[in-house]
Amino acid sequence: MTPPGGDAFHHETSVRFGDTDRTLHATPMAMYGYLQESAILHSETVGLGAAALAARSRAWVLNRIHIRYERYPSWRDPVAIETWIADAEGLYAVRDFILRDAAGQTLCTATSRWVFLD
Repeated sequence: MTPPGGDAFHHETSVRFGDTDRTLHATPMAMYGYLQESAILHSETVGLGAAALAARSRAWVLNRIHIRYERYPSWRDPVAIETWIADAEGLYAVRDFILRDAAGQTLCTATSRWVFLD
């Protein structure tokens, strides 16, 4: 899973305490949240962010997502997210993700399908 032509949006964050379980590892939902945040930030860079679309009564809605977790980062660990549009046709778009640790090792990958609502 690689972005076409190296055309990925990059976002970095770190694991917050509230994103962890009793072992101080990020939860699956927290990692999903990192992916969703990067998708929103990427959309904003091209003028299709949530606020801009809401002003026109439009929105991108997540239809489905498949996430493959390799391992879970720990509290305070930095994580880097790459996301890109893998395919788009009509009112549908496929967005892919890779979440990596500070050493560049894959933490999870994901493929999502989005629907454009007007």
